Amino acid sequence: VEGWSLEVRNPVKDFLGRPGTNWLKYSGGERPTKIRLRDFKPVARAWGEWVARNVVPLGNWSEYQLENAVLIKLIMESEDINLGYLLQQDIKRIASSDAAMFTLGHCNLITALCR
Repeated sequence: VEGWSLEVRNPVKDFLGRPGTNWLKYSGGERPTKIRLRDFKPVARAWGEWVARNVVPLGNWSEYQLENAVLIKLIMESEDINLGYLLQQDIKRIASSDAAMFTLGHCNLITALCR
């Protein structure tokens, strides 16, 4: 996803974003890979907020990286998604972090699994 050209990324932006939506760069990055949540169409925004709360906890809810935007597009297109794999990868990323402080996401999932 990181190396996708604009020609490949723009259909994602056009599907989720309102007319005139632009890609944003992250600090230090060469390619623009983020979309502001406020630029999403209403249904895409609702799905974006749901994904951020339940599937891929985000540190910044105001901007969505390309991979999260692709996930929202797939959900809206009723494509099959391996949710178990996504959750496993995110929990693995959190568990292997060297950061002194971190946020443990997926609290509802962890609570349900512990019952």
